[in-house]
Amino acid sequence: MKKYLFLILIALFFIGCKANTDLPETTNTESESDSRDTTNQTKSYPKLKVENKKADNNIYKVELANYIIEPLAIAPNESVTFELINGMLYYDNVTIKVSYSVSRGSTFQYAYFRKNFADGQTTTITLE
Repeated sequence: MKKYLFLILIALFFIGCKANTDLPETTNTESESDSRDTTNQTKSYPKLKVENKKADNNIYKVELANYIIEPLAIAPNESVTFELINGMLYYDNVTIKVSYSVSRGSTFQYAYFRKNFADGQTTTITLE
């Protein structure tokens, strides 16, 4: 009988000492890079410059992934630069659709461009 009691106590001892795997793991989130002062650091976003070199046409809308920029009134020989502060879904081979009016607004046309973007850089499209 003492043998059985001894075996039960040993079994209970090992069961009680088993690591509790149900608890979430904790990690030290503080690191040297996190302790730096980040108040002077700013995110640089990609920019899109839209130039209108087409006579008698006004650009009224620009569309690209994650953006619809309207209403616009970019007259001939004018340009506007937009900072894309919502970020980009992707940066390579981005299709840009430019909507413009022809003959003082009586008809509408579209032009498509494929451009690459990079953070902190300005990508230019020119309607000619």
